[in-house]
Amino acid sequence: MPMHPNARERGGRGSTTLTGSELVRVLARAGWEVERQSGSHWRPENPGRPRNSVTVAVHGNRDLPEGTLRAILRRAGLSREEFEVLRRG
Repeated sequence: MPMHPNARERGGRGSTTLTGSELVRVLARAGWEVERQSGSHWRPENPGRPRNSVTVAVHGNRDLPEGTLRAILRRAGLSREEFEVLRRG
């Protein structure tokens, strides 16, 4: 099936593709710990940030939508640059 003309190909310029479990690992490098899980939704919390938690949907190997990733990073207080450094390890 052909892609929509406005769709980005996987790994294209400006896009970041990763699964929910990969994002949870990146957040762990930044000091976040999974405190709760309800079904496929994991709730990491950061002990250094009181009353701050994020919800990450972990649906097998499905990639997170770009907008969802941006919203989670914004809520976690991470810039795109900080996220990329943490992602590389």
